[in-house]
Amino acid sequence: FGHVIHRAFEVYARTRREAVAAGLAPPGYEALKQAFDAAWQPRNFSDAQAAQHYAKRAEPALRRFYDREVANKAEPVAFEAGFTLQLPAGDGEAPVLLYGVIDRIDRHADGTIEITDYKTGRSKKQADVDRDEQLSAYALATAMGAVFDPQTKLPLPAATRLTLYFTENDQALSTTRTREQREEFRLVVREKARRIRGGDFT
Repeated sequence: FGHVIHRAFEVYARTRREAVAAGLAPPGYEALKQAFDAAWQPRNFSDAQAAQHYAKRAEPALRRFYDREVANKAEPVAFEAGFTLQLPAGDGEAPVLLYGVIDRIDRHADGTIEITDYKTGRSKKQADVDRDEQLSAYALATAMGAVFDPQTKLPLPAATRLTLYFTENDQALSTTRTREQREEFRLVVREKARRIRGGDFT
């Protein structure tokens, strides 16, 4: 379900960006629904009842996303943006390679960068978002120049806003990461990699 929602959001947002860039009218809600229907595979669920349950959950989520997208004035920069972050591991140790895929990157009118990750299911509290390791990884990756603008091929600046968008509740919770927080996360990743390389997978 989460994959299909992600796919529909991505296809619609790309289509909308291309239409606006070409001076055309942005696509309506029906284009978003078509993107969802194209990705929807009922056979991927355990039975017909489960498929019907998730199909009903999708409609309000799509409507809310569409309304939010229409109101969004930021410029969509990238969707499903993959990156590989190389972290020095210490003397004599191979670098730690951290790979990730960012759901969406927007550039606001003031030039600041916002990263958004879509989440289906139960929403989190602000305190959970403030310490979310996935968002910390994205913040570190942009700050270290590992995420590139697909148009210019240049590194994007450090993200100043990190957002988890809970699709079914239409709730967007945003946070930031200071330089000190990014450095702390870098050390955490390095230590986890060191333990894994030593055979400790706890």
